Amino acid sequence: MKTAISAVLLLGFGMGCLSACAGSVTYPPPGGSTELGEAAPKPVPALMTRAIRFALDRYGDDDAFAINLPPGTPAAVYDEVIAGLGAGRPMLEVGEPAYHVTKVTLRWPDAKVDLVYPRAHGYYEFVTISFRRDLVRGYEFAGTRLWRTGNRPPPPHYTPQPVEAQAPPEEASQPQAASADGLEK
Repeated sequence: MKTAISAVLLLGFGMGCLSACAGSVTYPPPGGSTELGEAAPKPVPALMTRAIRFALDRYGDDDAFAINLPPGTPAAVYDEVIAGLGAGRPMLEVGEPAYHVTKVTLRWPDAKVDLVYPRAHGYYEFVTISFRRDLVRGYEFAGTRLWRTGNRPPPPHYTPQPVEAQAPPEEASQPQAASADGLEK
């Protein structure tokens, strides 16, 4: 009997630790901050990718699509999402049809991605795509909620700033080789 009670208490303690360690994440951070650093928290780009893929499969009709992630999203996250999708590009012009991820919320064990997607005749619709985390399989699709908002305008256009290519310091400091005629190459 003591063994069974100990096992139940240990299991309860373990589950409590797991849920406490998972914490919660809202991306972009609340409070109007758009400084997100070099990357989003680990599951966020994967959830964005899965949500856009779901919307493309269910509502999309275009292989050449643009995506617009929340303001402040680093270029590296755009690259990660586009690589995960296997296609797509960042939204380049205001008014261009695009799949807009507006928010990602993680509250253990659930995750939700708010997405605005294009429909026919320039209309947009808003959907929340829900995922549930399984300890073995990770985040799995759990459902959608389509918000009937009429012709919801798309979110503001955002394009990440490109990372400027800089020569590594050791290359810049190396002397140029001279050719046979004494001119630098």
